Amino acid sequence: MIAVIQSIVKFMLRVCNILGQIFMVLACILFSLLVLLVFCGSIMRYVVGTPLAIADETASLLFLSGSIFTLTYGYLNDKLIRISLFWDKLPGKWKQAANAIGTLAGTVVFGIVFWATLTFAWDNYTLGSRTIMTDIPLWPWTMSIPLSLGLMTVTMFLTAFAQLLDLLGNGVNPENATR
Repeated sequence: MIAVIQSIVKFMLRVCNILGQIFMVLACILFSLLVLLVFCGSIMRYVVGTPLAIADETASLLFLSGSIFTLTYGYLNDKLIRISLFWDKLPGKWKQAANAIGTLAGTVVFGIVFWATLTFAWDNYTLGSRTIMTDIPLWPWTMSIPLSLGLMTVTMFLTAFAQLLDLLGNGVNPENATR
């Protein structure tokens, strides 16, 4: 029974990984647009003498969305900073259990932040919030935060569940002992 659940969780983690890769490609596109926009803004300001009005606000929105979209990809590919001074000193099963508990705690934190940012983005949508200078709607940009955090929360939950299943099912799995 545990083997069936493990295979389902691994499949769901693969789906999260694919979504994380899609978000990463989207982030690369957003950062490319950011570089292009800053370059054009600089040319307009220093060569033509007229600043590009849309550059500053749009650049900050592109940076916000691009940065947050990289989160799940970084987590699934072990590219995030992990402080494990105490966990590294624990023996096999204890280390894996501590990592699972830490991942569950992270899931709770990300879930709370997901809910807070979702309500913030929804408020931006219902109030029709717009940027001051260029009148760009804010809700699509702020919705990128809960979208990415939601995927991150689901990914962390599935990772913690896989860690617990490995701990209960077949002892220590070295792959999950460090994540």
